[in-house]
Amino acid sequence: MKDEKAWEHIERLYSVGITFHSCGCQGPGYIPNNKEMLIKYYDDKIFNYNKELVFWRKRIEPTNQSEVQKEINKYKEKLWPIPSELTDKKTGIVKNEDAINFWIGRIKLIEGKLKIIK
Repeated sequence: MKDEKAWEHIERLYSVGITFHSCGCQGPGYIPNNKEMLIKYYDDKIFNYNKELVFWRKRIEPTNQSEVQKEINKYKEKLWPIPSELTDKKTGIVKNEDAINFWIGRIKLIEGKLKIIK
């Protein structure tokens, strides 16, 4: 109760949306235990999100159902994080521009959290 540094860290976590509750299914997930680990956690997220951007910037959009299916089979780990509303309902195609904007938005969100922390 008297550990002010620990309470400051809990306040920092809460300010960026990391809380200690869940639906009970899998727990709250990874919770960095100090400011430096929290910064590293978010720096790692930005690094990984930038890797996603590289994929989407180099990707050649499929033009037909056969190419869509091949892409799903080969790159499903790149496709599943993209929200379903960004997938064309008729063709199943995710436009590069939409996916790039999605990942840029995620990066900006994390950058905003880092500003709060630092």
